Amino acid sequence: MELQVNMLGGFEVRLDGGEPIEFPTRKSAALLAILALEPGLAHTREEIAALLWPNSGEAQARGSLRQTLTRTRRLITAADVPGIETKGENLFLNPANVEVDTAAFNRALAEGTIEALKKAAPLYGGEFLHGFSLAEQSFEDWMGAERRRLHDRAVEALVKLLRHHADEGNTGEGIELGQHLLTLDPALESAHRNLMRLYAAQGARDAVVRQYERCREALERDLGIEPSAETRALYREFTKTPAGRGDGEAGRRTSIAVLPFDNISGDAEQEYFSDGISEDIITDLSKLSNLFVIARNSSFKFKGRSVDVRDVGNDLGVRYVLEGSVRKAAGKVRITAQLVEADTGSHLWAERYDRDYEDIFALQDEITGKIVTALIGKLTEGEQQRLVSRYTDKPLAYDFFLKGRAYFSQWSQYGHSQARKMYEQAIKLDPDFAGAYAEMSHTFFMESIEWDGGPEALDRGLELAQKAVALDDSLPLAHVRLGWIYLWKRRFEQAIAEYERAITLDPNHADAYSRLAQTLCSAGKPEEGIDLAKKAMRLDPYYPASSALYLGNCYYWSGRYEEALEAFKNALARYPDFGPALRKTAAIYAELGRMDEARADIAELLRVMPEA
Repeated sequence: MELQVNMLGGFEVRLDGGEPIEFPTRKSAALLAILALEPGLAHTREEIAALLWPNSGEAQARGSLRQTLTRTRRLITAADVPGIETKGENLFLNPANVEVDTAAFNRALAEGTIEALKKAAPLYGGEFLHGFSLAEQSFEDWMGAERRRLHDRAVEALVKLLRHHADEGNTGEGIELGQHLLTLDPALESAHRNLMRLYAAQGARDAVVRQYERCREALERDLGIEPSAETRALYREFTKTPAGRGDGEAGRRTSIAVLPFDNISGDAEQEYFSDGISEDIITDLSKLSNLFVIARNSSFKFKGRSVDVRDVGNDLGVRYVLEGSVRKAAGKVRITAQLVEADTGSHLWAERYDRDYEDIFALQDEITGKIVTALIGKLTEGEQQRLVSRYTDKPLAYDFFLKGRAYFSQWSQYGHSQARKMYEQAIKLDPDFAGAYAEMSHTFFMESIEWDGGPEALDRGLELAQKAVALDDSLPLAHVRLGWIYLWKRRFEQAIAEYERAITLDPNHADAYSRLAQTLCSAGKPEEGIDLAKKAMRLDPYYPASSALYLGNCYYWSGRYEEALEAFKNALARYPDFGPALRKTAAIYAELGRMDEARADIAELLRVMPEA
């Protein structure tokens, strides 16, 4: 007997190939989905209860978990099939005699060979748990994060497989795969390029021209940019077309992506520190107006992956890539870093630094200085001052701050509450730590809008954000956090002022551009937000669905319905159950008299958001 769990493209569970199992409740199915994602991986009862019963008291949530666990075990357990097991406070799905499509997919990707990728490609039958939903936002957030992660991994695998087909001249297989890949990410420039190569190999010049035009249209529609120099050069090579338009903003400025540094400490719990070092280098470089710096959200899509910097450069549209590793142990820090030219893979410089942890700030300054010297040379006095500006001069307070950011990125009520505790500890150690006040204000903001904290939590967040700005007016983060709260309170002019100040201090702050676009739209100035929203998406190529939503809103309230529709469709391509985008597409279809499509989107909206 074998338990089969399929979660890519839907949710289906069978015992030994029998009829699909009917679950008595959606939470019973959700419990199995959480455990089955990685069989053998333990989850604490507290963690699962927070995902499935976030609004219940601890005793009630644990009681509900016990009942749901009992029901689920009865459904999936056979005489010789180990099921859900417990070990202390932990629950896990025994991996013996269990086959899960997500696990098989991840194994094939981890193997990384072409044959393994050929096996992985058909396993991705669609988005994770397509069509499944719960009323609990905590579970929806977890499911959305996993959907995005698996989607991105599928795209990465298909890109590698497509490049293999193009290199080997497998035109039939390659073209079919490339077309499928573009249904997952229509603006993936490397896929367009490889399809151009495959069509050229067939001698199909007209198909090359059409593919280039599709690429240009997708990039303009989704990102507001032109094809890269590499894509245009390939087009000219295959069609003998004279050189055309310029390189766009990223080409006019030196462009760089900072990949997340590897944690080589031998302790997974030190991951927060290596991530924090990477994030702070991004933050520092972003303050320089003559650098084009890819946002953390997109750079961290490559976390934990073995990548070719040429692919990174192509995917993110940058000329340089910084990568490295961090080891932190026994009061010592070792950081290695290498700056690579993406087109050639050649190293501009590579260094290894060994320091006491107490010297971490000087070490960060040294690394950032090396990058800047290699890329743009001498800085102005004002730029030098920006780079030496630090969150705090107390290493232990900084350590708590980094732990707080790691907890917050879990995007759960539990993670946010733990993050707040870390920020509180940082402030105890340094009462003038503006960054910690800014990030703690954001935990109250999220409590208010996501976890039913109400207006009191929002008011507390406002106090903390205002204190952060008062402590350090030069901190972009503080102005962005304050801007969010002003926007939520509909104090639009104050929000606009905060975002504009943040952008002055950090010309590469994708979130500030995106939120400023949203605020201008809400303030009745949608046309002014369009270019800002596009700029945010260029700085963050793997932008979240909300960024496309903000662009769509700006188009919509400007009366540009067709362009708005494309933007909202782009948001739904990234997150198919995105209710706000479905609400807007339904409205546009109604405005355009396309009532069948409007009714279809309303039905889908009511499925994903019954309260709508």
